[in-house]
Amino acid sequence: MIKGVAILMLLFYHLFYYEPMFLEYNVIFAPFELQTIMKGSRVFNICVSIFLFLSVYGIYKGYEKIETQKGSMLTGNDFLWLSLKRYFSLMIGYLAVFISVLVFFSWDMDVLSAYGSGFRGGYYFLLDLLGLSKFFGFDCLNGSWWYLQVAIIIIFVMPFLYKAFQKWEYYMIPVLILLPYVFSVDYITNKYRITVLLALVCAKYDLLEKLKQWDCNGRKAIAYGVKGVITLVSTGIFWFLRQYEGDLVTEQMKFLAEGCLAFSIICVIYL
Repeated sequence: MIKGVAILMLLFYHLFYYEPMFLEYNVIFAPFELQTIMKGSRVFNICVSIFLFLSVYGIYKGYEKIETQKGSMLTGNDFLWLSLKRYFSLMIGYLAVFISVLVFFSWDMDVLSAYGSGFRGGYYFLLDLLGLSKFFGFDCLNGSWWYLQVAIIIIFVMPFLYKAFQKWEYYMIPVLILLPYVFSVDYITNKYRITVLLALVCAKYDLLEKLKQWDCNGRKAIAYGVKGVITLVSTGIFWFLRQYEGDLVTEQMKFLAEGCLAFSIICVIYL
């Protein structure tokens, strides 16, 4: 359900965030104004954080399940094998899209100018084929594929985050919050670290399940009402902070709102 909503957000965002993409099709938005639709669609790129949350949460829970089945802790080799397996599974879907774009849409793309010619062109093509172009500062053939970089990073960083949370538990929370204030981190890491942190905390302490099961001592109607009001109000507050244009809300506050908005939307859907 959560993933389905995120996919609809992704679709709506890519269809309507940029006017030239749909202007020639004479789309009727009544009773809404065009600018209202476009402004609303730009909120829906929060789907990236929702997908990221689900990925981190799912990988963490997957590790826990495997350790429970094994009856022992995962080793370094186990983590490496699981990460490689997940990476190649991801790449199968990506390669299908990549090849399809080259076959069916190359007429509308200047592939040669995108990669260049000769050895350098072949090198850039190979990097893009493997989903690694962003790691080396090279633009993808399709700019929308940038999220692949985040997905690959998460796949190979999650073993370390999992072990860290298993060992140091809640001490890791201030570490991730204060990370950009201590070390120089890239924009992507800075923007999505709160999303990752919330997913880790929810997975480690089963917060989503506990929130869902809370029934106010058997008074389920009251519990649903309280959870509904809190999650909807929180969603509105974090949406406002994330989309606010002005100096009052700093970039770090927007990054905090990014993760919290994704979490609150997930709570609205799940609870």
